Amino acid sequence: MRYKSVFPIVKLNEISEKIDYGLTASARDIEENPKFLRITDIQNNSVNWDNVPSCECTEKDFKKYALKQGDIVFARTGATTGKSFLIRHCPSRSVFASYLIRVRPSPKIDSEYLSRFFQTPNYWNQITLSSTGTAQTGVNSTKLKDLKIPLPPLEEQKRIAAILDKADRIRRKRQEAIRLTEELARSLFLDMFGDPVTNPKGWDVLEVGKIVNSIESGWSPKCDSRTAEKEEWGILKLGAITWGIFDEMQNKALLPDTKPRLDLEIKIGDLLFSRKNTYELVGASAFVYKTRSKLLLPDLIFRLNVNGQIDPVYLWQALSQSSLRKEISRLASGSAGSMPNISKAKLRTLKVTVPPLDRQKKYNQILQKCWKQQESLEEAAQESENLFNSLLQRAFRGEL
Repeated sequence: MRYKSVFPIVKLNEISEKIDYGLTASARDIEENPKFLRITDIQNNSVNWDNVPSCECTEKDFKKYALKQGDIVFARTGATTGKSFLIRHCPSRSVFASYLIRVRPSPKIDSEYLSRFFQTPNYWNQITLSSTGTAQTGVNSTKLKDLKIPLPPLEEQKRIAAILDKADRIRRKRQEAIRLTEELARSLFLDMFGDPVTNPKGWDVLEVGKIVNSIESGWSPKCDSRTAEKEEWGILKLGAITWGIFDEMQNKALLPDTKPRLDLEIKIGDLLFSRKNTYELVGASAFVYKTRSKLLLPDLIFRLNVNGQIDPVYLWQALSQSSLRKEISRLASGSAGSMPNISKAKLRTLKVTVPPLDRQKKYNQILQKCWKQQESLEEAAQESENLFNSLLQRAFRGEL
């Protein structure tokens, strides 16, 4: 579908002073050298400049690659290919690395307005599709120079940017509220129980094999690559629990002629554990406090069926603590080039602190209240996300 806008359309090259690749250099920790911005330093649309390393750089190279306020950098390779970041502030001596491309807008265009355009579906359609309609990998300066940009008068650009900035601030505040609620659960665990490895409160310690009735294995049928529709059977992907929170959308549709194994259906109250992943992610766990029906346990995930000595929510949070995650990763084994794996036998030997059951259940009750609050926050966050995306698309069509 052709993109329509009431504004004149120009190419990015016509409204840019520079579109260039970054400096090839090695990161150093020498305080007096220029800061060296890399793709990995840009996280969640922000940069912690205190953590950005420096690099050796001649004065000639510094003048060529120096960053300044209003520059926009793009990841040209890797998992974040095409993502952009507006430099709103930076140290006076800072340069950008070779896996980034810098766009320095000309006075014809407001950098805030331009940076918002790089979040639109129109931008991503231009980046990801070639003229023949096939997917391309990577971003290069030639592709960026040819990007088509709606160009209203400068005052209109600033007005649009201000509206989008206000909507974005609302969106980010609601996302931050969700993050703080999740952080509360983690800090509350340490307040009530202490670190599960050093055990400063002197709780009883038992092996996992003593506090679970069984460790169930999943199934690995052939599946469609797409996500299952609501009334279809699906099997969970590893990503459903990788980040410690259950995500039912991380699933693959079961093939129509494959009969589902009803004994492996995911239920509310299940405690799931990833038996295979990278060393950083293996052993991730998640508690299923809500889920749609017709989702199945995969072979890369265990289901831990606890006995009466331990509350599953407490165990989930204990397994999620960073100190215990390190102990879990030590149990993993794997041949060179393969993902590490934790066997049932080794998982049974993992030692876990076991406080009094009434204290565990009290923690569960508090967490239930946090979840209810988080559901309300997530609904509000989704509304603000929808509003922002709607405004974003309308803005560049000239409908604001």
